[in-house]
Amino acid sequence: TSNVQFLQSFQFVGADAVEQIPYMRWDNDMYYVPDPSAENLMQKAEAAGYSSTRDSYNCEHGSFIEGIEMFDNKFFGLSVQECKGMDPNQRHMLEVCYEVCFSA
Repeated sequence: TSNVQFLQSFQFVGADAVEQIPYMRWDNDMYYVPDPSAENLMQKAEAAGYSSTRDSYNCEHGSFIEGIEMFDNKFFGLSVQECKGMDPNQRHMLEVCYEVCFSA
């Protein structure tokens, strides 16, 4: 969330922002291999139709920017093409900086 008060309280209590990978991002079951041994990775890669193990991993969790797909490009005067080329963190930073300036 970009709510400044929420972020401050989140940091104060030392909360953990890591969560299970949401299906909205990608289907983790296609790539997740609990046992990272080379044999298991290769079996999973072959079953999924991959010729290598570079598309398999043994991680089920991550930190994600909630609602990043809701970015209002017109508000910031950006085209859809420009937004597609931007890192999600750049879009998030624009929103947070605007909120900080607006709240000041």
